Amino acid sequence: TALTILVLALFTNGSTMFIAGVIVALQGLLAAPMAMAGVFQVRVRNDLSIVALTVNSILWTAAVVIIAASGGGLVVYAVALSAIAVLSTALQGLIAFRTVRVPFAGSHRLWRRLAREAIPLSVGTLLIVAYGRIDGLIVYSSAGTSAAGLYNAAYRLVEQIGVVPFSLVTTLMPIATRIGRSP
Repeated sequence: TALTILVLALFTNGSTMFIAGVIVALQGLLAAPMAMAGVFQVRVRNDLSIVALTVNSILWTAAVVIIAASGGGLVVYAVALSAIAVLSTALQGLIAFRTVRVPFAGSHRLWRRLAREAIPLSVGTLLIVAYGRIDGLIVYSSAGTSAAGLYNAAYRLVEQIGVVPFSLVTTLMPIATRIGRSP
């Protein structure tokens, strides 16, 4: 998050772009609570994870429609995106804590090992995200801010549409696996 804000400070044009970027970059702080999705994967309860994902998609779609209809700007979109991410993460955490008890006492002993294993994974994930978003930078540098905004809005819409097949596969794959294993 700090590195992203530094990059924003170096490369953004104007305060509106910087403020919107910082608001969205602060979503990086949600990474730890978002890891609670692992609770659903371990228990093969992907249907619970899909609930939070579906709520996120519905809220984001509604926010985009409302903001576009009211003529909201870039910062309003960034605030909506971040607020919806916080709500979805809170919902996912609430469901996870109701599903399993997560022990926090004594966990500090595992922090060093966790950091040692998580840092390479995090760097790899950041590289994957960067690779997937470089196209937006190319559009921005060749066609300007307006075209980049439209491109990224369309890209986000395509990502949201992908939730439907992802939801079906995530929910049905454990069921199909169980059926395939049964004697």
